[in-house]
Amino acid sequence: QGMGSIAITAGAFLWIGPLCGFYLLFTDFAAISMNHTFAIWSFLSVAALAVVGTTLAVVLFNRLLKITGPLIASLVTYIVPVFALMWGVIDGEQPEMYRLVGVMIILSGVNMVNRFRTVHAP
Repeated sequence: QGMGSIAITAGAFLWIGPLCGFYLLFTDFAAISMNHTFAIWSFLSVAALAVVGTTLAVVLFNRLLKITGPLIASLVTYIVPVFALMWGVIDGEQPEMYRLVGVMIILSGVNMVNRFRTVHAP
């Protein structure tokens, strides 16, 4: 509890980053990067999304967890599928029925897990 949200996030990503880099050594990443025109730009775009989007989201979530506690912070899991669908619609994707059903399945699963945890908590 005494650690800051940025320190927690940095610690988590310092474990993940080298493992992902090691994994890339055993793929054809280098060959594809050299042979395809937009491969490097694609990689940099994904890296930017990872660094900016994911890191910022994890820092904010850890901060929310520290401020409000785990019960309120777990409610964020209800919002994630809805926002994913919303960003897809903003980007021009059509909300197909199987995606809406998928969101409902995810939200139902999160609801069941949270309900089970609050009823059977020690």
